[in-house]
Amino acid sequence: PAPPETIVPDEALLWRPDVPLPTAEAIPFPDHITHVEVEHAQAGEYQWLYDPTVAVHEGALIVGWANCWRHELDAGGVIRARQSRDGGQTWLAVQCITPEPDEAARAAHDIPVDGMRDARDALTSAQRARLRAHDGRGPDRYMTPHFLSHGGRLWLFAAVYGIGEVTGRHPGLRTVCFLWDSDADSWVSKGAVVDGFMPMNAPQCMPDGRWFMSGQDADGQPMAAICSSDELRLWHATPIDPGQSATNLAETALFVEGLQLTAVMRNQGPRGHRLKALLSVSRDGGRRWSRIQETNYPMASAKPF
Repeated sequence: PAPPETIVPDEALLWRPDVPLPTAEAIPFPDHITHVEVEHAQAGEYQWLYDPTVAVHEGALIVGWANCWRHELDAGGVIRARQSRDGGQTWLAVQCITPEPDEAARAAHDIPVDGMRDARDALTSAQRARLRAHDGRGPDRYMTPHFLSHGGRLWLFAAVYGIGEVTGRHPGLRTVCFLWDSDADSWVSKGAVVDGFMPMNAPQCMPDGRWFMSGQDADGQPMAAICSSDELRLWHATPIDPGQSATNLAETALFVEGLQLTAVMRNQGPRGHRLKALLSVSRDGGRRWSRIQETNYPMASAKPF
Protein backbone atom coordinates (compact mmCIF):
# COMPACT_ATOMS: atom_id res chain seq x y z
CA PRO A 1 0.00 0.00 0.00
CA ALA A 2 1.02 3.58 -0.55
CA PRO A 3 2.62 5.30 2.45
CA PRO A 4 0.45 7.67 4.51
CA GLU A 5 0.27 11.17 3.12
CA THR A 6 1.20 14.28 5.06
CA ILE A 7 -1.55 16.79 5.82
CA VAL A 8 -0.78 20.22 4.45
CA PRO A 9 -0.84 22.99 7.11
CA ASP A 10 -4.26 24.37 6.19
CA GLU A 11 -5.88 20.96 6.58
CA ALA A 12 -4.46 20.53 10.09
CA LEU A 13 -6.43 23.55 11.33
CA LEU A 14 -9.42 22.77 13.53
CA TRP A 15 -9.94 26.38 14.64
CA ARG A 16 -9.95 29.37 12.30
CA PRO A 17 -6.71 31.23 13.10
CA ASP A 18 -8.34 34.62 12.45
CA VAL A 19 -10.93 34.02 15.21
CA PRO A 20 -9.65 34.36 18.80
CA LEU A 21 -10.27 31.24 20.85
CA PRO A 22 -12.54 32.23 23.77
CA THR A 23 -11.71 31.34 27.34
CA ALA A 24 -13.62 28.50 28.99
CA GLU A 25 -15.52 31.03 31.10
CA ALA A 26 -16.66 32.94 28.01
CA ILE A 27 -18.09 29.92 26.14
CA PRO A 28 -21.88 29.91 26.61
CA PHE A 29 -23.91 26.79 27.33
CA PRO A 30 -26.61 25.94 24.74
CA ASP A 31 -30.10 27.04 25.66
CA HIS A 32 -33.03 24.77 26.51
CA ILE A 33 -31.04 22.01 28.20
CA THR A 34 -32.70 20.05 31.00
CA HIS A 35 -30.53 17.91 33.27
CA VAL A 36 -32.14 14.63 34.33
CA GLU A 37 -30.64 12.04 36.66
CA VAL A 38 -30.76 8.61 35.01
CA GLU A 39 -28.70 6.54 37.44
CA HIS A 40 -27.25 7.05 40.90
CA ALA A 41 -24.80 4.75 42.68
CA GLN A 42 -26.34 2.85 45.59
CA ALA A 43 -24.56 1.41 48.62
CA GLY A 44 -23.54 -2.19 48.02
CA GLU A 45 -23.87 -1.89 44.24
CA TYR A 46 -21.72 -0.68 41.34
CA GLN A 47 -19.97 2.57 42.31
CA TRP A 48 -17.98 3.62 39.22
CA LEU A 49 -19.98 4.86 36.22
CA TYR A 50 -18.35 6.02 32.97
CA ASP A 51 -18.51 5.77 29.15
CA PRO A 52 -22.17 6.87 28.72
CA THR A 53 -24.03 6.30 25.44
CA VAL A 54 -27.52 7.34 24.34
CA ALA A 55 -29.91 6.49 21.51
CA VAL A 56 -33.50 7.11 20.45
CA HIS A 57 -35.19 3.93 19.24
CA GLU A 58 -38.85 3.56 18.25
CA GLY A 59 -39.83 6.51 20.44
CA ALA A 60 -37.88 5.35 23.50
CA LEU A 61 -34.82 7.05 24.96
CA ILE A 62 -32.13 4.54 25.92
CA VAL A 63 -29.11 5.47 28.03
CA GLY A 64 -26.28 3.02 28.64
CA TRP A 65 -23.02 3.16 30.58
CA ALA A 66 -20.08 1.09 31.78
CA ASN A 67 -20.17 0.13 35.47
CA CYS A 68 -17.36 -1.10 37.72
CA TRP A 69 -17.78 -2.26 41.30
CA ARG A 70 -15.44 0.25 42.91
CA HIS A 71 -12.82 1.62 40.50
CA GLU A 72 -12.40 2.39 36.82
CA LEU A 73 -11.51 -0.75 34.81
CA ASP A 74 -12.05 -3.14 37.73
CA ALA A 75 -12.23 -6.74 36.57
CA GLY A 76 -15.83 -7.82 36.08
CA GLY A 77 -17.06 -4.45 34.82
CA VAL A 78 -20.40 -4.54 32.96
CA ILE A 79 -22.60 -2.48 30.63
CA ARG A 80 -25.98 -1.45 32.05
CA ALA A 81 -28.84 0.63 30.66
CA ARG A 82 -32.19 2.25 31.37
CA GLN A 83 -35.06 3.21 29.08
CA SER A 84 -37.52 6.08 29.16
CA ARG A 85 -40.74 6.05 27.17
CA ASP A 86 -41.90 9.53 28.14
CA GLY A 87 -39.00 11.65 26.88
CA GLY A 88 -36.79 11.24 29.94
CA GLN A 89 -39.30 12.17 32.65
CA THR A 90 -39.33 8.68 34.18
CA TRP A 91 -37.04 5.68 33.73
CA LEU A 92 -37.61 1.94 33.75
CA ALA A 93 -35.57 -0.42 35.92
CA VAL A 94 -31.84 -0.85 35.22
CA GLN A 95 -30.98 -3.72 32.87
CA CYS A 96 -27.57 -5.36 32.71
CA ILE A 97 -26.74 -5.95 29.05
CA THR A 98 -23.51 -7.90 29.51
CA PRO A 99 -22.91 -10.95 31.73
CA GLU A 100 -22.33 -10.16 35.40
CA PRO A 101 -19.38 -11.91 37.11
CA ASP A 102 -20.10 -13.95 40.20
CA GLU A 103 -18.33 -13.41 43.49
CA ALA A 104 -16.24 -16.55 43.00
CA ALA A 105 -14.84 -15.19 39.74
CA ARG A 106 -13.79 -11.96 41.43
CA ALA A 107 -12.19 -13.79 44.34
CA ALA A 108 -10.33 -16.14 41.98
CA HIS A 109 -8.47 -13.15 40.60
CA ASP A 110 -7.65 -11.56 43.97
CA ILE A 111 -10.18 -8.78 43.34
CA PRO A 112 -12.83 -9.19 46.05
CA VAL A 113 -16.23 -7.54 45.78
CA ASP A 114 -15.33 -4.78 48.26
CA GLY A 115 -12.30 -3.71 46.18
CA MET A 116 -8.72 -4.62 47.00
CA ARG A 117 -7.27 -1.36 45.76
CA ASP A 118 -8.63 0.52 48.77
CA ALA A 119 -6.26 -1.48 50.96
CA ARG A 120 -3.06 -1.38 48.88
CA ASP A 121 -1.06 0.10 51.76
CA ALA A 122 -2.03 -2.81 54.00
CA LEU A 123 -1.08 -5.55 51.54
CA THR A 124 1.93 -7.79 52.01
CA SER A 125 4.58 -7.82 49.29
CA ALA A 126 3.28 -11.21 48.08
CA GLN A 127 -0.29 -9.87 47.86
CA ARG A 128 0.91 -6.82 45.94
CA ALA A 129 2.75 -9.05 43.49
CA ARG A 130 -0.41 -11.11 42.90
CA LEU A 131 -2.47 -7.93 42.42
CA ARG A 132 0.02 -6.56 39.87
CA ALA A 133 -0.03 -9.89 38.04
CA HIS A 134 -3.82 -9.70 37.68
CA ASP A 135 -4.05 -6.01 36.71
CA GLY A 136 -5.65 -5.89 33.27
CA ARG A 137 -6.44 -9.61 33.24
CA GLY A 138 -9.61 -11.65 33.85
CA PRO A 139 -12.37 -11.75 34.70
CA ASP A 140 -13.50 -9.95 31.58
CA ARG A 141 -14.57 -6.34 31.91
CA TYR A 142 -16.78 -4.44 29.41
CA MET A 143 -16.34 -0.80 28.45
CA THR A 144 -16.79 1.89 25.72
CA PRO A 145 -20.43 1.04 24.83
CA HIS A 146 -22.10 2.59 21.77
CA PHE A 147 -25.74 2.25 20.71
CA LEU A 148 -26.91 2.21 17.10
CA SER A 149 -30.57 2.32 16.02
CA HIS A 150 -30.80 1.22 12.37
CA GLY A 151 -33.31 -0.60 10.22
CA GLY A 152 -35.74 -1.10 13.10
CA ARG A 153 -33.08 -2.77 15.26
CA LEU A 154 -31.15 -1.49 18.26
CA TRP A 155 -27.53 -2.59 18.52
CA LEU A 156 -24.95 -2.19 21.26
CA PHE A 157 -21.23 -2.35 20.43
CA ALA A 158 -18.73 -2.50 23.29
CA ALA A 159 -15.16 -3.51 24.07
CA VAL A 160 -14.31 -6.41 26.37
CA TYR A 161 -10.95 -7.63 27.63
CA GLY A 162 -9.34 -9.49 30.51
CA ILE A 163 -9.41 -13.14 29.45
CA GLY A 164 -7.40 -14.12 26.41
CA GLU A 165 -4.04 -13.79 24.73
CA VAL A 166 -1.80 -11.09 26.19
CA THR A 167 -0.99 -8.98 23.14
CA GLY A 168 -0.85 -5.56 24.84
CA ARG A 169 -2.24 -3.69 27.81
CA HIS A 170 -5.70 -5.17 27.19
CA PRO A 171 -5.44 -8.99 27.06
CA GLY A 172 -8.01 -10.64 24.81
CA LEU A 173 -9.34 -7.29 23.54
CA ARG A 174 -12.28 -7.57 21.16
CA THR A 175 -15.45 -5.73 20.18
CA VAL A 176 -18.71 -7.54 20.88
CA CYS A 177 -22.28 -6.68 19.96
CA PHE A 178 -25.71 -7.20 21.50
CA LEU A 179 -29.13 -6.87 19.86
CA TRP A 180 -32.26 -5.66 21.64
CA ASP A 181 -35.17 -8.14 21.61
CA SER A 182 -38.27 -6.05 22.27
CA ASP A 183 -40.57 -9.10 22.50
CA ALA A 184 -38.48 -10.65 25.28
CA ASP A 185 -37.55 -7.26 26.79
CA SER A 186 -33.91 -8.33 26.90
CA TRP A 187 -30.57 -8.09 25.13
CA VAL A 188 -29.19 -10.95 23.03
CA SER A 189 -25.45 -11.44 22.60
CA LYS A 190 -24.26 -11.75 19.00
CA GLY A 191 -20.67 -12.43 20.01
CA ALA A 192 -17.42 -10.85 18.90
CA VAL A 193 -17.40 -8.86 15.66
CA VAL A 194 -13.73 -7.79 15.50
CA ASP A 195 -10.63 -8.80 17.48
CA GLY A 196 -7.99 -6.43 18.85
CA PHE A 197 -10.23 -3.36 18.59
CA MET A 198 -11.85 -1.02 21.14
CA PRO A 199 -14.62 1.15 19.61
CA MET A 200 -14.61 4.87 20.33
CA ASN A 201 -17.63 5.82 18.20
CA ALA A 202 -20.93 4.27 17.21
CA PRO A 203 -20.93 2.90 13.65
CA GLN A 204 -21.47 5.57 10.99
CA CYS A 205 -22.63 4.82 7.44
CA MET A 206 -20.72 6.17 4.46
CA PRO A 207 -22.25 7.05 1.06
CA ASP A 208 -21.02 3.77 -0.47
CA GLY A 209 -22.96 1.74 2.11
CA ARG A 210 -20.02 0.69 4.22
CA TRP A 211 -19.98 1.24 7.99
CA PHE A 212 -17.11 2.74 9.91
CA MET A 213 -15.95 2.92 13.53
CA SER A 214 -12.85 4.61 14.94
CA GLY A 215 -11.11 3.12 17.94
CA GLN A 216 -7.83 1.87 19.34
CA ASP A 217 -5.83 -1.31 19.66
CA ALA A 218 -4.70 -3.17 22.79
CA ASP A 219 -1.91 -0.62 23.33
CA GLY A 220 -4.03 2.48 22.89
CA GLN A 221 -2.94 3.20 19.30
CA PRO A 222 -5.55 4.51 16.80
CA MET A 223 -7.39 2.10 14.51
CA ALA A 224 -10.22 2.08 11.99
CA ALA A 225 -12.83 -0.69 11.63
CA ILE A 226 -14.94 -1.12 8.48
CA CYS A 227 -17.97 -3.32 7.76
CA SER A 228 -19.53 -3.85 4.31
CA SER A 229 -22.89 -5.28 5.44
CA ASP A 230 -25.97 -3.91 7.20
CA GLU A 231 -25.84 -7.05 9.33
CA LEU A 232 -22.94 -5.31 11.14
CA ARG A 233 -21.44 -8.63 12.19
CA LEU A 234 -18.16 -8.83 10.27
CA TRP A 235 -15.65 -5.99 10.67
CA HIS A 236 -12.07 -5.50 9.54
CA ALA A 237 -9.74 -3.32 11.63
CA THR A 238 -6.61 -1.59 10.38
CA PRO A 239 -4.18 0.86 12.07
CA ILE A 240 -4.35 4.59 11.46
CA ASP A 241 -0.83 5.77 10.63
CA PRO A 242 0.91 2.47 11.52
CA GLY A 243 4.40 2.72 12.91
CA GLN A 244 3.85 5.93 14.80
CA SER A 245 4.00 5.86 18.59
CA ALA A 246 3.15 9.43 19.52
CA THR A 247 -0.38 8.69 20.64
CA ASN A 248 -1.60 6.93 23.73
CA LEU A 249 -5.21 6.35 24.70
CA ALA A 250 -6.26 7.35 21.19
CA GLU A 251 -9.83 8.24 22.08
CA THR A 252 -11.28 9.64 18.89
CA ALA A 253 -14.10 11.73 17.48
CA LEU A 254 -15.07 11.08 13.88
CA PHE A 255 -16.41 13.35 11.12
CA VAL A 256 -17.87 11.63 8.03
CA GLU A 257 -18.17 13.88 4.96
CA GLY A 258 -18.78 11.70 1.93
CA LEU A 259 -15.77 9.43 1.57
CA GLN A 260 -13.57 11.82 3.54
CA LEU A 261 -13.16 10.77 7.17
CA THR A 262 -11.57 13.05 9.74
CA ALA A 263 -10.38 11.53 13.01
CA VAL A 264 -9.72 13.97 15.87
CA MET A 265 -7.77 12.27 18.64
CA ARG A 266 -6.94 12.74 22.27
CA ASN A 267 -3.38 13.91 22.82
CA GLN A 268 -1.85 12.11 25.79
CA GLY A 269 1.21 14.37 25.91
CA PRO A 270 3.60 14.95 28.79
CA ARG A 271 2.25 16.53 31.96
CA GLY A 272 2.55 20.29 32.00
CA HIS A 273 2.66 20.45 28.20
CA ARG A 274 0.02 22.59 26.48
CA LEU A 275 -1.84 19.90 24.59
CA LYS A 276 -3.52 20.24 21.22
CA ALA A 277 -5.84 17.82 19.46
CA LEU A 278 -4.34 15.33 17.00
CA LEU A 279 -5.70 14.80 13.49
CA SER A 280 -5.65 12.21 10.71
CA VAL A 281 -7.63 12.27 7.45
CA SER A 282 -8.73 9.58 5.00
CA ARG A 283 -9.96 10.53 1.53
CA ASP A 284 -10.85 7.02 0.37
CA GLY A 285 -13.36 5.92 2.97
CA GLY A 286 -10.92 4.73 5.61
CA ARG A 287 -8.61 2.54 3.53
CA ARG A 288 -5.59 4.86 3.89
CA TRP A 289 -4.89 7.58 6.44
CA SER A 290 -2.64 10.59 6.59
CA ARG A 291 0.16 10.97 9.11
CA ILE A 292 -1.13 11.97 12.54
CA GLN A 293 -0.39 15.64 13.14
CA GLU A 294 -0.97 18.12 15.94
CA THR A 295 -3.63 20.73 15.19
CA ASN A 296 -4.05 24.31 16.41
CA TYR A 297 -6.94 23.38 18.74
CA PRO A 298 -6.01 23.26 22.45
CA MET A 299 -7.69 20.64 24.57
CA ALA A 300 -7.28 18.70 27.81
CA SER A 301 -6.15 15.10 27.70
CA ALA A 302 -9.64 13.70 27.31
CA LYS A 303 -11.88 12.12 24.67
CA PRO A 304 -13.12 14.64 22.08
CA PHE A 305 -16.72 14.50 20.89
